[in-house]
Amino acid sequence: MCLRFSCGSDVFCGNLTVYRRKWSLENAVVLVSRTTEDLKQCLHICCSLADCQGVTFIGVVEKKMAQENCLLIKCYSECQFDIASAELSEGVSVKITRAIQNFTADNIEATDIPLLKANIFTGKLTPIWAIGLIIVASVFCIGFNIILITAYICWQRKKNYKRKAHISTITTLHAFNPT
Repeated sequence: MCLRFSCGSDVFCGNLTVYRRKWSLENAVVLVSRTTEDLKQCLHICCSLADCQGVTFIGVVEKKMAQENCLLIKCYSECQFDIASAELSEGVSVKITRAIQNFTADNIEATDIPLLKANIFTGKLTPIWAIGLIIVASVFCIGFNIILITAYICWQRKKNYKRKAHISTITTLHAFNPT
């Protein structure tokens, strides 16, 4: 069976049991996946949902804020772990045995996404800040190139203007007195 790392009690949710294994794929589904700052925030979100019976949190050792790091798990019968899989290298799974049954939902939509993909925590879309950074860099580079080309054209015109003699024959004829 699975070895427990620690057992604790949380005042707002119930008994927490921490494992370093993945949930069994046969009887568990992902309710919601969110980006959270720490395990406590992840547990708070789980405790606000009536159906949430556990979480998997990635980022215990190293924070990974750019991607979803909190999976809220619902088990159909008893929550079990995948014994055949290796231990989670970056995170923990927490089984929640509820002591208090009154909940307040924080406007979190439940989704039925089975935990089948191994890359569930990798970002599926490019983060918006990266797209914004690319747009800003592109505008800066294009603007800088336009300024350089304009400065070069002005410099060439000024250089060509200085090379010409610009002698006007009309002023020369007025200076000549034929009488």
